[in-house]
Amino acid sequence: MKAMAYIICDGLKIFFAKGVICLENIWEEFINLLGQIKKIGNMSKSTKDSEDYKAFVYAEDARVRANLKRMVPTMLLVIVLSTCIFLSKIYQSRVNSTSPVLYICLFVSLLVLIVVYSAFIANLMNKSNINAKKGKWVYMSFWVIFEFYVCILAILQYTMHGDVESWFIFLSLAAIAPVFDRRETIIILLISEVFVIATASVIGIGIIKFSLVAVPFLLMVALVFQITYISRMKVLFTQSKIEQRGYVVEKRMQGILEDLFDEVYEINLNKNEFTLVRSKGTFQSSHMKDSYEKSVEHITNTLLHPDDAEQYDLKFSIDNIKNEFREGKKQIYHEARRLKSDGEYAWASTLMIREYTENKDEFRLMQLLQDIDNRKTSEVKLKTAAQTDPLTKLYNKMTTKSLIEEYIAGEGADGSHAFIIIDMDEFKSINDTHGHFAGDDVLLELSVELKSYFRESDILGRIGGDEFVAFIKNVQSVALVCDKVQRLSASFKKYGIDHNYSHKLSTSMGISMFNKDGKTYDDLYKNADKALYEAKRNGKDQYKFCIRNYE
Repeated sequence: MKAMAYIICDGLKIFFAKGVICLENIWEEFINLLGQIKKIGNMSKSTKDSEDYKAFVYAEDARVRANLKRMVPTMLLVIVLSTCIFLSKIYQSRVNSTSPVLYICLFVSLLVLIVVYSAFIANLMNKSNINAKKGKWVYMSFWVIFEFYVCILAILQYTMHGDVESWFIFLSLAAIAPVFDRRETIIILLISEVFVIATASVIGIGIIKFSLVAVPFLLMVALVFQITYISRMKVLFTQSKIEQRGYVVEKRMQGILEDLFDEVYEINLNKNEFTLVRSKGTFQSSHMKDSYEKSVEHITNTLLHPDDAEQYDLKFSIDNIKNEFREGKKQIYHEARRLKSDGEYAWASTLMIREYTENKDEFRLMQLLQDIDNRKTSEVKLKTAAQTDPLTKLYNKMTTKSLIEEYIAGEGADGSHAFIIIDMDEFKSINDTHGHFAGDDVLLELSVELKSYFRESDILGRIGGDEFVAFIKNVQSVALVCDKVQRLSASFKKYGIDHNYSHKLSTSMGISMFNKDGKTYDDLYKNADKALYEAKRNGKDQYKFCIRNYE
């Protein structure tokens, strides 16, 4: 007991010492408090588009939500305390041979009150955007009704047993649970003072004497209310600013995603989920939500161009995705032709990004689809323009050489192929007699004839003014080559006759065979050029094979 007494005494010394220190600065703190309350009031009157007003609205909503959340454990505490007190009073009534029915009815009415308000709170909290006005009405009306209830119980307790101490527990509990703002504080304290005075007058305690105790107590409670309110609002304002910045960033990101990408998907490979988040409607979309494997199967079999489907399926298989990201890749990129909403195919890029997770085995991904048809078409046009002759649209000299070299060094290394140089006879005379426009028409006609007599897989190019190359892949026999060049020559001569050219249109051709006459482009060209020279020297309008005849 002595030890306990010493501890209590030491505690009181510290308490009073701290109290004296606090009293020295109490006026300064009070002025500071009023200034902060005024500052919050000014924020509430700011323009609705201002950051301060948005922060105030957020803080108010958060305060209301927090008050409603705090009411739930508070009401549970009320139930526990009231149960204990009611049980003691019921027991006391039995000892005094008085009826406990009144206490039981009051206890049931208290439970009903708490249940009703719990339902109101649950209804408000289940909504995404809380109604601040209804929330304030709920917790303020609860405390007003509850204080009225406590005062009635205090009067009843005093008239029946001569004490009121137990009911002031509820009065204190009711007063300090929520975080009230300035207006709410004034309303609650005025009502509380009315209840206190009314209770004192009914019980018979002197109103003035009772008020001397009650008023300072209520003022102290008001001060606590406002200090708590200010500290809470400071935190909520800061949180609001952070969330506003995050919201702005999120909106910007959403804007970027909407501007740049036509479809956005969220993927969880661990749960095998594939969810469509956003779509502009440019492309035919996959299902809104499905398993990842089924969605890839649907895209591959239904939405992609058949020529691109297999590569897409391999690229975006679960095993390949996991392997690529585990190897350190930051993203997976792929281009394919995809079915648009109008039923036509268009080029689209698919970008898959892995979201950061602490668990390295967790695969949460974003897949972004972008229409790149215009860019791809432009690239193809630029590439075609760079590779082709502007007049005839056949391959130009550099591209012709590059394609033939690439083929004979790779896929066609072991095959038999024919290299043909085709040269127009007396082309200069046509230009001089009929003009350059007529000369261009003749060149165009020869290019048309070449395309009609050779396969799409063969390589056709214009390598000089009136000099062309035809590279025939996988020649089955020399006779086939002879047949093609003879028919080409006859057809071209017929064109000149049909169009009344004064100079006879004819071609001379030199032919070399891959492997037999050369294994490189330069060797093939050199030997075919020698054969061409022999054809020209022997009277033109004919074809010659290199060095020896393979017929």
